[in-house]
Amino acid sequence: MQNFRRYDALKNNSGVTDSVVVEMPVQLWVNNEALTVTMASPQDIQAWTFGLLLTEGLLASKSDVISYEEKFENERISVHVTLPNDRSVQANKRSLLSVSACGICGKTDFLPPSGKLTERSAALTAQFPSFMKTLNEHQSLFKETGGCHGVALFDKAGELIAVKEDIGRHNAVDKAVGQALLNEVKGNALVVSGRISYEIVVKCFKAGVPNLIAVSAPTTLAIDYCKEFGISMWAFVRGQQFTQYA
Repeated sequence: MQNFRRYDALKNNSGVTDSVVVEMPVQLWVNNEALTVTMASPQDIQAWTFGLLLTEGLLASKSDVISYEEKFENERISVHVTLPNDRSVQANKRSLLSVSACGICGKTDFLPPSGKLTERSAALTAQFPSFMKTLNEHQSLFKETGGCHGVALFDKAGELIAVKEDIGRHNAVDKAVGQALLNEVKGNALVVSGRISYEIVVKCFKAGVPNLIAVSAPTTLAIDYCKEFGISMWAFVRGQQFTQYA
């Protein structure tokens, strides 16, 4: 499916043809019950689905999914997933549209998870330039449109697991951790192109990723919950320059 479209536009009163990132509603059904609708980029939807279900606590491995079906119709994507009958959708259900800006928008309550990760990596900072270079090199949709976020996930050896892009930061994270789940590999460091906020930290924690690295700034809740969850967090990463908050 096409990830961007070309539009005729005016730039400084001169005609140009501009590439614009595609935004599309994606509706997820679990056991024939609507879970959420999110606005997303239309690529890597299976990875997004598995990542979202993982970070929402509805599955732990890809073998938990009994069936998966993806359809495109009426300018939207519908995904139907069957999980074991003991997986309750009600606690995770969203009553409103989940937009591309926030991964918890539409939730009816604020219920942070509990627990703590223990696999922190003290020597990780030496790999930051390589991490950022890899992320930048793989952000083809951003280079074309300038309108999406990127996320890269690396293993303990510093090898790339996945790079994903989406109009929503939280969607890109779900796609990356979902790809790791599909490939049955363990992520160790998550690198994001934008801001670190609460929902990014929670997704990192639910995916069992102990290190979180960002080009941009963190929020107060992001810092507080990284400390609570045992996640090491660095922001404002520019080459060898960075600020560690947790």
